[in-house]
Amino acid sequence: MKPLHQNAMSALKPPRVLAAINICNYCNNRCIYCKEGRREGAEYASLSLPEIKRNIARLVLEKKVEAVILMGGEVSLRPDFMEILRFIRSLGLEVGVGSNLVRFSDKKFLASCLKHISFLEVSVPAITEKEYRVITRSENFNKFMRGLRNVAAAKVPVTVNIVLTRYTLPLVPGILAFLDGVMPAGLRMVNFKIPTLRGNAQEHADKMCGPVLALRRLKPLLIEWSPRMLLMVTGAPLCLMRGFEQFSLEAFVRFAGHREICINHRTLVFGMDLPAREPFFAECNACRMKGFCAIPSERAGRSMFDNKLDAGKILGRLAGRLLLPGAPR
Repeated sequence: MKPLHQNAMSALKPPRVLAAINICNYCNNRCIYCKEGRREGAEYASLSLPEIKRNIARLVLEKKVEAVILMGGEVSLRPDFMEILRFIRSLGLEVGVGSNLVRFSDKKFLASCLKHISFLEVSVPAITEKEYRVITRSENFNKFMRGLRNVAAAKVPVTVNIVLTRYTLPLVPGILAFLDGVMPAGLRMVNFKIPTLRGNAQEHADKMCGPVLALRRLKPLLIEWSPRMLLMVTGAPLCLMRGFEQFSLEAFVRFAGHREICINHRTLVFGMDLPAREPFFAECNACRMKGFCAIPSERAGRSMFDNKLDAGKILGRLAGRLLLPGAPR
């Protein structure tokens, strides 16, 4: 069995302040789990280039941001994508890009981008053509797979997001084995995301995995694969992760003291500051761990919440994960 990747734990030690900016409405996929909703007729740019520059400059000045991750839609489709990357790098900031990898099937384009990009956050819906087509409602499977292999060969640091649908869940062991084989050097983290019922996911609610089913299937995989790669879960309340709280990305990020600032592409104002987020169920407000918890899924069911969590044990598990071999002290 391979040891934990040397650079894996660095995924949990990002710059102290990370800004996520949604700069693009358009996407070349139409994923059934996308919380942004329909993309038909969407414009390539939701923020103009001057607006992007102004907002990033404001982030640096007011929030002391050290890294920016560009989100969409598919940001690589913007005609001014390279200019945006060059501008952010000119400010001395790290640049991350969220992508579905379809454009990175072009090796020359990827090489040009990697002159400026520090890390990638990529979506892996499936690694089989049939399921990929059903989930993304596109014909981009071959380009996606080429893009994934190109990124793996470039050894750029990558966080892989796997949104858990009923199509995806049976494929997870195969996806993990595939990632373990193709990108042992660049894989920073695999993040399992429990979908929220917004946008396309609301229209396809029967195809989404709720937190109870997702965690029932994931827990054995977390045990099996965590010695080989860094695995985390997003969107699961801690009371549904009893004994596995150290795999909660929200809890770990807040425990480690990191901050993420989001800019809403529609209102052009500063959005949520993650450590200050409050769960929206009243039952959670009495829990001692509310400051570390994910916003509960609307499908978790109020009766499942437990305000008797042992905070000391949970914090101990989080601290133990922070000090795994390879983790910065």
